[in-house]
Amino acid sequence: MEHVLGAIRQQINEAGIPIEQSNPEYAPGQVEVNIRYGEALQSADNVVMFRTLVKQLAHERGYLATFMPKPFIDQSGSGFHTHYSPIRSWQKPILATDSSAASCAGCPALLRQARFVHDWNRLA
Repeated sequence: MEHVLGAIRQQINEAGIPIEQSNPEYAPGQVEVNIRYGEALQSADNVVMFRTLVKQLAHERGYLATFMPKPFIDQSGSGFHTHYSPIRSWQKPILATDSSAASCAGCPALLRQARFVHDWNRLA
C-alpha cells in the first residue's frame, strides 16, 4: 500500500492540507489520517479536498477509497469523524462553563440525518 499512500501523502502535502499523522489501522487497507486543526471554514475545506484527493488518487492507481463507516460486513468498520474544540488562544476553552454539557445537547437529533442503511448499521 505504500506505493499508493506515499503518492497520496505527497499530493495532499502539495495541496496544502496539514496532516498531523497517519498510521495503518486494523482492517486491510484501512488508514487513519489526522488533519491538523484550524479555523472552522478552512478545516471544512481541507476535509472536502482531502476526501476528493484520496478518492481520485486511489482510483488512478486502480483502488477504490471509501469513507463509508462499514463497507464490508466481515471487516472492521471505519469512522470518518470530526473533533471540534472551540477555543480562543488567549482564553480557556469557550465551552468550559457550567453549561458545557449543552454543547452536545442537540447531537441525538442529528441521528435523524442518518437516513441510509449503511449509516444505521454502525449504530446497531
